[in-house]
Amino acid sequence: MKASALMFWSILAASLGQSLGSGIGGSPFKKRYVFFTTQGPFYIAEYKKRFYPFFREESLGSYATAEDAAEDLSYGRALALPDVDIADLHIPRDLKKWQRVA
Repeated sequence: MKASALMFWSILAASLGQSLGSGIGGSPFKKRYVFFTTQGPFYIAEYKKRFYPFFREESLGSYATAEDAAEDLSYGRALALPDVDIADLHIPRDLKKWQRVA
């Protein structure tokens, strides 16, 4: 995990009173949407009325709405990943093209 992402998670975890754990698994984040790409699935999870896009259990930001999270992913504006160019994955900004997680 990159230092900036680790710092983000540390600050977020401290403010929420949660341990980092293993990202989504074992955390209070609830997966709401998933979009499968050639590089693996992207999730948009919700916690305390905020939405967090995740890839490989790493958060890519925090948004007021799931639509904002999807839009930033679709344009490649989310937190940069070292080995993946998000803009090349053709992630849709329209949540109707994502799968809803039950």
